[in-house]
Amino acid sequence: MNDFGQCGSKRVKRGRPKKKPNYDREKEIDDLIQQAVTLFEVPYDDRDERSPDAPTIKSVAAAMNTSRVRLKKLLITAGYYSSETSRKVQMLLSQGYTINQIIQETGLSSAGVNAVLPYKRGVYNLEDPPLYSEICKQFRKRKRACEQLIDHLDESDSQKYLWEAIQAFENYSFQMESGKRFKYTIENECLYLEGQTFPRNEIETVFYKIRELKRTGSVIDKKNSQCCDMIYTIFLRIGANSK
Repeated sequence: MNDFGQCGSKRVKRGRPKKKPNYDREKEIDDLIQQAVTLFEVPYDDRDERSPDAPTIKSVAAAMNTSRVRLKKLLITAGYYSSETSRKVQMLLSQGYTINQIIQETGLSSAGVNAVLPYKRGVYNLEDPPLYSEICKQFRKRKRACEQLIDHLDESDSQKYLWEAIQAFENYSFQMESGKRFKYTIENECLYLEGQTFPRNEIETVFYKIRELKRTGSVIDKKNSQCCDMIYTIFLRIGANSK
């Protein structure tokens, strides 16, 4: 008998093949965190007042097709969600408490404790840790642009504030009533949206028609106002249909 056994061939250890050989859990979590942070826009802390215009856990979870519990865990991992419960659990853990001890101390279930703890593995390379300043700055800019537009809706310079608001929301993830999401870009005073080009003057013309319908108390018909569903969605979000 030789080193390879009676059959003269080396024994090969066989195991169950992986269902997803290319699956990278850490990368998937990284990608989900990036998406969650982008859609949620502004960090949540129950000790601070959150703007009513900010995206909600419910809306972002629906957009990502995930559960609210999982979304919160992603945001907690990124440092974008802080509640009294999550702070207490994480404090106890940092003090050396075991999960069982935390359960006894807080009265939470095992799942409840796990839900407010960050994901353990992964590098979670967010652009600039943890991206607070830039996103908060962008949110304030958009909010200010909407407020200024609403204050000048029927003024002679309303088109100026309309376009500033549209510029502020470039690359923002809009959601239509159907659930469809879209973004647009701006270049040379044109709005580019899913293969369509909308010059600034055309958008302003639609805006004036809608404002006229508002003043007269008429029902806004998107077809009669030459306003496509996506442009109408943009107007709703920035406040162009207010008052």
